[in-house]
Amino acid sequence: VSQSRYDRGAGQVDVNGLYTRTVVNSTFHSGNNIRSATSDGSSNFWSAGGNDGTNYFGTTSGATNIQNAKVNTRSVSVFNGNLYFSTQSTAGTPATLGIYQVGTGLPLTSGQPVTNIINTGTGSQPASFIFNSTGDVRYIADGRVAASGGGIQKWTLSGGVWSLTYTLGTGVGSTVGAFGVAVDFSGSTPIVYATTTETTTNRLIRIDDTGAGSVAIVLATAVANTIYRGVALAPSQSCPS
Repeated sequence: VSQSRYDRGAGQVDVNGLYTRTVVNSTFHSGNNIRSATSDGSSNFWSAGGNDGTNYFGTTSGATNIQNAKVNTRSVSVFNGNLYFSTQSTAGTPATLGIYQVGTGLPLTSGQPVTNIINTGTGSQPASFIFNSTGDVRYIADGRVAASGGGIQKWTLSGGVWSLTYTLGTGVGSTVGAFGVAVDFSGSTPIVYATTTETTTNRLIRIDDTGAGSVAIVLATAVANTIYRGVALAPSQSCPS
């Protein structure tokens, strides 16, 4: 019996919505699934997944696993010149759930240390996350049911300590949490976009974050046999004058 092999990879979507599979690797996440990928906006790509920890796909230097202290990772992102991931697993060292920084800057080599930046607490389910440009506000999607703390958490930094400011709900009457999150920080009020965690017909929502009581509105609902997972702000292109 023959088996097909599907190499794990990462791709890019341009301003016109064109998807290109940019990098692939035949061994990364071979024992489980790839869950997230990120880029420095140039030619370097990293991934998170159900095993391996954090992988670098290799363009500037050779492809390698850059950290395996925490092997079960959920989402990986670059913010303000540093590399971060989230984990919902206590496996590895340290056992803390939450958001971690990998090394310093954008590492390309193996054996990088990991540092827990935000401890989201026992039983939490941190998935996607995003920072503002000054690095003192972070939104984290938590997949737990709302009664247990799920939703979109807003964390703020004060005196070198991160604190949970409040958790935004996923809609009036909604009891579920969130998985994907993206935030438009360009105006005076952050505009939060998130995907919810229903197993079928989940939603893409928008929240104008004016405070703890901010209400989510539904932008779209997944149709049969589909589900929304991640969400990201689309690239833009200036029109010629």
